[in-house]
Amino acid sequence: MNKSISTHYYKAGTILAKRYEIEKLIGTGGMGFVYLAKDLKENDKKIALKILHKNLIDEGNYLKRFKKEVEIMSHIDNDHVVKTYDCHIKKDLAFFTMEYIEGKSLEELLEQEIFTLDLLPKLIFDVTEGLKSIHEHQIVHRDLKPGNILLSKEGMFKIADFGVARTKSSKLTGKDMRVGSICYMAPEIWKGDKPKPPSDLYAFGMMLYELSTGSLPFDHNNPAEVMKRHISEVPKLPSQVNRKIPLWFDKVVSKLLEKEVKNRYQSAQEVQDQLSVVFTSNESRGSYLREMQKTLQKLNLSEEHDKEEKLLTSAYQRKPTVVINLSGTRNKGDKATRVYSHHKKTVIIPFPNKTALAFEFEFPTKDFIFLGVFLASLNIFDGVLTSMGVSKFGQMSEGNIFLRDLMMEYGTDFTLTVIKAAAIGIVFFLTVVARKSRMVKDLIGVLSCIYLFAAILPWLYLLFVKDYL
Repeated sequence: MNKSISTHYYKAGTILAKRYEIEKLIGTGGMGFVYLAKDLKENDKKIALKILHKNLIDEGNYLKRFKKEVEIMSHIDNDHVVKTYDCHIKKDLAFFTMEYIEGKSLEELLEQEIFTLDLLPKLIFDVTEGLKSIHEHQIVHRDLKPGNILLSKEGMFKIADFGVARTKSSKLTGKDMRVGSICYMAPEIWKGDKPKPPSDLYAFGMMLYELSTGSLPFDHNNPAEVMKRHISEVPKLPSQVNRKIPLWFDKVVSKLLEKEVKNRYQSAQEVQDQLSVVFTSNESRGSYLREMQKTLQKLNLSEEHDKEEKLLTSAYQRKPTVVINLSGTRNKGDKATRVYSHHKKTVIIPFPNKTALAFEFEFPTKDFIFLGVFLASLNIFDGVLTSMGVSKFGQMSEGNIFLRDLMMEYGTDFTLTVIKAAAIGIVFFLTVVARKSRMVKDLIGVLSCIYLFAAILPWLYLLFVKDYL
């Protein structure tokens, strides 16, 4: 993938495939946009419609394989798995439809700080029940994370978003390419092995760790550091971070996060068996479920009215799904590892002894581009006015002593060309490299004001106003 990731944005009322009427945007991520829509052929039934980013629509047989896998996933019928309905492909547009769940994702519960520890057993039971059904169909989800687990208004956790799921026989992802969310990817995935059911269980363990402690153990701005930690570092026990966490939970999460696949739970059923030891009787489980229902009733699971505006502003999720080229990690460092997300690109050059050199580029936001273009334009305009002023009043009229000495030494035109070219280069560098830094953004604004009031306005006064007063 070497093109910037982009996708379609549709306004309410747009009809796709002569069947689905868009109502509003309800989700964004590294793999695509999710809309609430009406199925006009099913009595306006509400469905979720996910449109894949254009960059994920490859050449050749990609779309055929993708469609086949969606068809396989549509056969999964489990209360804890969001139902997948259909797949539509036309030219550069590919989307699939899913069951619409009214409620909130775990990511939203985390951000709103309303997820509570007493929900954890229910979450484990529900998600493992869904994973059992998924894995029985020889499918690996590959992207389990808080944003892809929904809590319905009925109080049921459901696994969602099969946009990157992979069947056992799939060859959808190219050689050395892996898909997932960096903070949740299992060590074997980073090493280049094919994803298997225990890989989903590792991601589930990471998710449970985050939900119980409020943070991820291997989170870092540098993907190379995240990769190193996943492969070699053992995280603290959740109870060492949050003392309210029971010891049985430590045992479950520790086994889910084992580095070696053989030491991990091999199936979702094994996780349930472990949990059954805690809830040894139907009475204890029934008591817990009654208490849990009281907790669910206190949660506000209604959808926010301004959700679409917030989604468009953020552009992509907190932990975006990415496509990773792992060739550099398996070929003795002769190639770089590239990590692509919806907004950023990180190039990592691996070195011996588990070290790496990382370069990150993030496309500047529109306001940054505007400020950069504005300051660059002021530089050019100042150069033109300075040239006119020096031609009319002489080089001594230039107030900047440093610039005046250079003009006397090398000539006006040459000096102004070099100085202004360098200034525009610096503006370009700040605009692109600094990304969304508030400090640099303010610096560009201050420099623009200085140019305007200390250079351009004085020259405009001397050249065009003074003679008429």
